[in-house]
Order: sequence, then C-alpha cells, then structure tokens
Amino acid sequence: MTALGGLGAVPWSARQMVVMYSFTWVGFTIGAILSGRLLRDHLEAERRQPGSEAPAVPARYVVFMVMTVSLMLPLAYALAV
Repeated sequence: MTALGGLGAVPWSARQMVVMYSFTWVGFTIGAILSGRLLRDHLEAERRQPGSEAPAVPARYVVFMVMTVSLMLPLAYALAV
C-alpha cells in the first residue's frame, strides 16, 4: 500500500496509505480478539491435516471482524484527508 502511494499509482500519498494500512491492521486486530482462540484452532487443524474437518469459526465472529475493519477504513480516510 505504501509503495503504491509513493509511486503515485493511486490518488493518495504514501503518508495517507500508511494511515490506511495501520488502521486496517488495528481493525483486524480488534476483530480477531473475539475469535482468536477459534482462529488458531482452525489454522492449526488445517496445518496438521489439510482438507480435514477443522473447527468452524462462527459467522458472528467473521461478521464482527469485517465490521471492525470496515469501520476503521472510513475513520482512517477521515484522518488521512
């Protein structure tokens, strides 16, 4: 993201892209707090035996993560403008 901002490939500057990138990761981290153990169990089961029946991550956790990232992006845009 920051390289694209530095090259001018997108209409934002590198500084704005750093803000967007960091806010996206903060939103992802906040969203992952709720389902961290379930996500680790799911990834570990997939790593041990690919294609196996890994424990399912409930949809409400996925929706929460998507919502936090989606909320952080407009906040980052408002800060970066």
